[in-house]
Amino acid sequence: MKKIIYLIGFMGCGKTTIGKMLSEKLGYSFIDTDKYILKKQDKDIDTLYKEIGEEGFRQLEKNCLSDIAENARKKQVVSTGGGILLEEENIKLMRENGYIIFIDSNIDDIKERLKNSKTIRPVLQDIKDDNGLEAEFMKRHSLYEEVCNFKISGENMSPFNLCQNIYNHLKQIGL
Repeated sequence: MKKIIYLIGFMGCGKTTIGKMLSEKLGYSFIDTDKYILKKQDKDIDTLYKEIGEEGFRQLEKNCLSDIAENARKKQVVSTGGGILLEEENIKLMRENGYIIFIDSNIDDIKERLKNSKTIRPVLQDIKDDNGLEAEFMKRHSLYEEVCNFKISGENMSPFNLCQNIYNHLKQIGL
């Protein structure tokens, strides 16, 4: 039985919020891959990105997923960074060790959340306008759909209801 629940989706879709709620409901531990990396590196995201760039950060994500996979016996909900699937090795690790849930959201909701977010997202510094954001969203969206075991739309749903629907699905399939 797979004991790791991976939450994937575009930045701002609610992975961390839902992940915390879901882990509590399931009695699992919670890991946010971005926070895990920053704590391990003892740096803030801006500094880390300036020092190692996106490619270096993707390598740290791989290392993080390897660490999580080593603890695959532990029941965990893992909120992943929005670009974690850009590395084939990450997809392989996640598929081997867990159940992957795609939290889908529409681009307009994402834009609004990102505008109101206090979270620093270095990837956004390379995206100059809404067209760039939409292009990145579309590029990743098909990958999220291809990789996931289960897709759920967060559109017009409160975090509580979204979490409850994911929980019900997991119970229904015996996780």
